[in-house]
Amino acid sequence: MDLEGKDAPKCVTQGIGSRTQRRFRVVNAGEDALIKEEEDLLLTCFDFVSRNNGFYFLNIRKASVRELVMDGHLYFNPGGSIPGEPPLRALNKKYWLFQRMSASECPNYYITEKFDKIIPVTKFAPQAEYNWMRSKVVKMGDVEGVLYLPENFDGNKKYPIIFYLYEKFTDGVNQFIYPHLSDGTLNIPWYVSNGYLVFSPDVNYRMNEPGESVLRIVKIARDYFAGQSYIDSSAIGLQGHSFGGYEVNYIVTHYNGFAAACAVSGASNLFTSYGNLRFGGMPGQINFERGQFRMKRPIWEMPEVFLKNSPISSTGRVTTPLLLVSNKRDSTVLWSHAVEMFTAMRRQGKPCWLLQYDHSHHIISTEDGLDFSIRMQQYFDYYLRHGREPEWMKEETKLRERSRFPSENK
Repeated sequence: MDLEGKDAPKCVTQGIGSRTQRRFRVVNAGEDALIKEEEDLLLTCFDFVSRNNGFYFLNIRKASVRELVMDGHLYFNPGGSIPGEPPLRALNKKYWLFQRMSASECPNYYITEKFDKIIPVTKFAPQAEYNWMRSKVVKMGDVEGVLYLPENFDGNKKYPIIFYLYEKFTDGVNQFIYPHLSDGTLNIPWYVSNGYLVFSPDVNYRMNEPGESVLRIVKIARDYFAGQSYIDSSAIGLQGHSFGGYEVNYIVTHYNGFAAACAVSGASNLFTSYGNLRFGGMPGQINFERGQFRMKRPIWEMPEVFLKNSPISSTGRVTTPLLLVSNKRDSTVLWSHAVEMFTAMRRQGKPCWLLQYDHSHHIISTEDGLDFSIRMQQYFDYYLRHGREPEWMKEETKLRERSRFPSENK
């Protein structure tokens, strides 16, 4: 672009992005980045059709781009939910240092001169010692998401499957996910390594319909997997944290297609959430009118829409067993949202459990992370794999009275 306006703007990537659904980003973009017209500029590229990622060289003077590498790895995708690390150029400008990973390949570093030949700098492979996982994008009409399968997947067996919800996942299909104690989210590698499949759908949201938007996607996906020969259709579960926890709450109050569900730190009452002060004193209105809930107008102009999207108002429909988790010092989603869901469910004699920890929006201590990880797996094992019912699910247990870590019998 000519800043004086004398010459018309020129598309230096020749419109390739819009024609092929690819997104380009300048690798060294920043306030102090100086782009020299005579030098090839390194671009990173993400393909929204294949989910491939890679690099291009751009010659600004000639307005031409040249593909260097595009494949099923995650290199650097700054516009995605999982960006990766930007490449670094040596001081002599001869070599580049970059990172590469996939769902089954641990992140490692490489050096290259022109991206045609790459030399490994590290060779980490901790996943090689375990039954690790692979991932792929599954499409069913206009619905798509990431399916995680174990390395030893056997199409002749029937597997339980857990739907893990948030917003969009397919741009991270080639991310290497490290196993971890659950902070509220689902430890995908652990579950896949231990006999589960995990599916994470992309949700396309409609304004004023955060709940119905995810419900439509999940119902289509649930019906699809229930019809697959390798899925145990009676063992389909649901899990989500934060906004994903809200989505779980909404789904189980409007649909009975799941064998068990777990909602962590999820909103249940949009009226109290709208008026709440979030972290840093931020008013909850922002998250509704400009954030994830995607409401067009404030609550006093359309209270019926907020009521319709509040799971607490539809608990009478629930038949799905529900494990709720709240954190007492949560300033993003008040712990009382889980309490409201729990008391409504218990009042109606529906299967529901509430775990409470003394943390903020995530479970951050090793002790409580291990405690929750064990309990959530025991819960899903009981409902999705016909496991033994743990004692903590049979009787009310106060926090101070529980054992340090739950076992099969305690």
